[in-house]
Amino acid sequence: MDRYFIEGKNKIINGGVVHKIHYSYEIEFEKKIKELYFKVLDYKTNSDDILVNKINLLFLAKELVFFLDNNDRIVSVKNYLEIQKK
Repeated sequence: MDRYFIEGKNKIINGGVVHKIHYSYEIEFEKKIKELYFKVLDYKTNSDDILVNKINLLFLAKELVFFLDNNDRIVSVKNYLEIQKK
């Protein structure tokens, strides 16, 4: 599996209050036949706001499995119903 480290920052305005969010992800992914496995190994943020973390799809999902078409484009998410329950 290939591993990557991503970091960045966003501004979120909630009720007139500006939150400056810094975040970092450590991710890995592996391509198999017609599928792409994407996993969040680590997630850090300076935000203790649970709402900010709840809207973070990667944070919630932890692991995504994408179905790919013949041109390696994402068609759908294999484990969508499982993620939706979270």
